[in-house]
Amino acid sequence: MQAERPKRRTRHVLADGDGDFASSAPSTARIQAARHFEAEHRYRDIFENCAWDVFQTTPAGRYLRANTALAHIYGYDSPGALLSALTDIGAQLYVHPRRRDEFRRVMRERRVVTNFESEVHRRDGSVIWITETCREVRSSTGKLLYYEGTVEDITERKRAEIELRRAKETAEAANHAKSEFLAVMSHELRTPLNAIIGFADIIHRQMLGPDAAARYVEYAGDIQRSGQRLLGVINDILDLARTDGAAAQAEIETVELAALADDVVQAIAEIARTADIVLTVRAETAYVRGNAGMLRRALLNLAGNAVKFTPPGGSAEIVVVAEPDGQARIEVRDTGIGIAAGEIDRVTEPFYQADSGLNRHHEGAGLGLTIADRILRVHGGTLSLASRPTQGTVATVRLPLARAMAELRRLSPISTACTAGICTGTP
Repeated sequence: MQAERPKRRTRHVLADGDGDFASSAPSTARIQAARHFEAEHRYRDIFENCAWDVFQTTPAGRYLRANTALAHIYGYDSPGALLSALTDIGAQLYVHPRRRDEFRRVMRERRVVTNFESEVHRRDGSVIWITETCREVRSSTGKLLYYEGTVEDITERKRAEIELRRAKETAEAANHAKSEFLAVMSHELRTPLNAIIGFADIIHRQMLGPDAAARYVEYAGDIQRSGQRLLGVINDILDLARTDGAAAQAEIETVELAALADDVVQAIAEIARTADIVLTVRAETAYVRGNAGMLRRALLNLAGNAVKFTPPGGSAEIVVVAEPDGQARIEVRDTGIGIAAGEIDRVTEPFYQADSGLNRHHEGAGLGLTIADRILRVHGGTLSLASRPTQGTVATVRLPLARAMAELRRLSPISTACTAGICTGTP
């Protein structure tokens, strides 16, 4: 029987770069190195080409890595440009300087941040909204290495949310103002109606006896004044409904503003005298195109407010000027109680009154400025108010001049001046 020969083990060797021979079987270290390189290459490829906006930062606030998508959100051409420019995230990126501190506080407490919304600066100086989701990355020993996360541009969503919130606040304010208006309106309607019914009943039933004619005449005067007050409230409500473009276009004509101002002064001259208010007008000849009745109503409301809200001994004035820029400027000035800064932007809103509530000092529906503002808008004009409490108010109206009347104004300039309804003209 032939003895079995031992099997030979073949060992393949190859020369390395120095001519030495080494085993062809890869070492464990080389396998691990190759796998690590492959994993790193794959991770880098995913990081850099990810559609999401990905970043790595130091806890102190310096970018370590950023992908192209993130660079583009912040307005940079490349990740390298972003890393070179943004060296202090807290100071350079966030609109609110303490926002980065809040980010780090949440990260310390939870080791992860989700849906962290902030306003940030882009490279071009514009501001956008972002939301961040981020986590801590630690070593095997627990040492904090860096933060890693994603960013999403939520600017459009935030703008929509802000607009929705503003719309809601506006609606709530309008609803509140409407409720106040209805309460005041109920008071304004009932008060004169009660006076009319009460005094009429006294007269009708001769409750003071058949010989009290003088008292009955006095009561009739009270009825007349209450009726006028009630009619004024109703007219305000109807005028508010009529102040639209169609109504303004119903009867267009050339309106001379100096004559219109004189007419308004004449209309409220007696009210001004009774209130001990000096009412004057200084007017240049200025022509505009529009509905004369509606423009008269607007100016009458402004002048009426000036008299109503000026204490006895004060003054009110209407000034009309034809501006070189083709605009007519009308100013209604008074030395009255003025309007608080927080109220001045709202007093022309429907249903809003600076002097609201049932204990207010001045009667009326409070629609005068609203009606005037609407009338002027449909005529292509504007109304602006400047006021300070206790120092009076200036209501400024601007209307486009009638171009066809420019030559007539040059050939026949007229200046008028009125005091408490007494007017003089100077050719």
